[in-house]
Amino acid sequence: MLDRFSVEEMCECSGLSRSGYYDLNLRGASQRAEENAADKSRISDLYRQAKGCYGHRTIYDHLVEEGIRDRGKSEEGLQDLGKH
Repeated sequence: MLDRFSVEEMCECSGLSRSGYYDLNLRGASQRAEENAADKSRISDLYRQAKGCYGHRTIYDHLVEEGIRDRGKSEEGLQDLGKH
């Protein structure tokens, strides 16, 4: 992204200081962000397998069966993951 925007521009848009920006980049993704990415991928897989016929409740039920729901996410939060 640095090829399109300067660090200053990205910090200004995100509300981060320069040190905060570099700290965030060095730290990498949080465990929660990695779990969310995995959950989003699984939601997409389930939806594709159902050929787009599953609603959020059915997908939620599958996630509960697989133990993904135990991570403390609400049903609405899982819907949000599936939208992106």
